[in-house]
Amino acid sequence: MVDNLRCYQGTDSRLHTEVGEVQGCSMRSTGKSGFLLFGPYESFGPGDYLVAIRFNSNNCNENCFVDISCDTGRTQLYIRNLHQYQKGSWNEMLAFSISERKDIEVRVWVDDDADLGVEHVEVRNINHTYANNFAVVCKSYHKDVEWAVLLYSSWIKYSSRQCPFYLIIPKSDYFLFSQRFECLPKEACNNLTLIAEEDVLQVAHINLPINYDGWRAQQIIKLCFSKTNFSKHYLTLDSAMLFTKKFDFFDLYSDDKVLCTAAKYAKKIDVYKFLNDVSEVGWLNNKLVNLSQSFEAISDFFDNVSEDTHWYIGGNGFFDSDLCKELEDFAYHKGVDGFFGIIEYAPYEFFWYGEYVFTKQRDKFRPKGPELMATCQSITSLNDIKIGALTVPENLYGFLFQPPASDFVELVEAILNERGLI
Repeated sequence: MVDNLRCYQGTDSRLHTEVGEVQGCSMRSTGKSGFLLFGPYESFGPGDYLVAIRFNSNNCNENCFVDISCDTGRTQLYIRNLHQYQKGSWNEMLAFSISERKDIEVRVWVDDDADLGVEHVEVRNINHTYANNFAVVCKSYHKDVEWAVLLYSSWIKYSSRQCPFYLIIPKSDYFLFSQRFECLPKEACNNLTLIAEEDVLQVAHINLPINYDGWRAQQIIKLCFSKTNFSKHYLTLDSAMLFTKKFDFFDLYSDDKVLCTAAKYAKKIDVYKFLNDVSEVGWLNNKLVNLSQSFEAISDFFDNVSEDTHWYIGGNGFFDSDLCKELEDFAYHKGVDGFFGIIEYAPYEFFWYGEYVFTKQRDKFRPKGPELMATCQSITSLNDIKIGALTVPENLYGFLFQPPASDFVELVEAILNERGLI
C-alpha cells in the first residue's frame, strides 16, 4: 500500500468505535466514556508522518485526548489533550516518526461529558511528497481578522490561478476566524485552510518559550511551514495586504521554471552604506545595531567573503520548501538551533533565506522584485488613494498597509470599495 497519503472518513469501516455512533459522515460521542475512534491498523513504512484530524464539537474538555500508537496500542508515539475554545469544527495536526514498518492506530478518547464528532482523518508521509506545488501562506491572529478576510477576498478576486491558501493562526483564534469567514460564499472558501500555529511548530519540533516575542515567532512559523510538506513552493503574505490587480503566481517563476527569490543583486558596500546613511536600526544577538551589521552577520554566517550579496526589502517571501529545509540543516551544521536559532540571532527570515540561496545555491538564485505591493503608511496616503492620486505602479499588484494607515481597516475597505478595487 502506498504510504504517501491515506484518507479516512469518520465513518470509514477501517476505523472502529467503542462508545460512538454514526451521524452523517461523522463518528459522534454518545455520553459514554471510552474510545470514540480507533484504527485503521494499517501498515506504514519508516518515515515521518503528519496526521490531520477534523473534529466538530459542542463540548470537549481537557479529559479528552487523541494519540497515535503502534504494536496494538502498547507503544504510544504521540498524545495530545484536546482543548476547545468555542463550539464548532477545527483541525488537529499531530506528527510522528517510525524507524521501521509498523501497524499504526489513531485513537480518540472521550469522557461522558463530551459532545464530540470526528469527521475526517488524514495520514501523510512528509518525507518524500508535497501535497501541492504552490500555495499562499498568511500568518495572522485575532487583531488582524478583518484584514485577513479582506486579503483572502482580494486574492479570490484577482488571482488568475487556483491554489491552496493557508491561514496560520493561534489555536485559540480558530473559531473567531472560522466564524468570520462565514460571511463569504462557501464555494469561495474551497481553497482556504485554517492551520494552528502550534501544529506547524510541533511538526517542525520547535517549542517556543512562553510569551515569546510575536514578531520573531511569525518569522519562525513562516520558515517552519516548509516542514509540513503542504506545498513545494509558497508565497507569504501579510494580513494587511490587498490585491487590486490581476496576479498570476506563475510570474514568480523564471523562464526555466525555477521559483524566483524575492531579491535583487547588490554590492555589499552599497547595501551597508545605504542602511548606515538612513540610520536603519536592526537586531543582532538581542542587541540593537545598525541593520547593516545584522545583514553583514547573516552574510558572514554563510561564509560569503565576496563583494556581492542579495538585497531584500518588502513584506513578501517566495519560498522553496526544499531550500528552507537545507537552510535549517546548514544552521544545525554550524551549531545553531535551526530556524529558532537563526531568528534568535538575527530576526530577518527573508534575508536568511535569500542569502542562503544566493551564497549556497547560486544556480537556483533567480532574483525578482522583491516588492509585490505598494506601501501605504500614512493617513494622507489613504486620502490619496481615495482621490486617485495614489495608484499601484504597473509592476506591482496591490497595497501593503502599515501603521498608522493599517489601524483603520474599515476606512480602507470603504475607500477601496468606493474605488471599485475590492
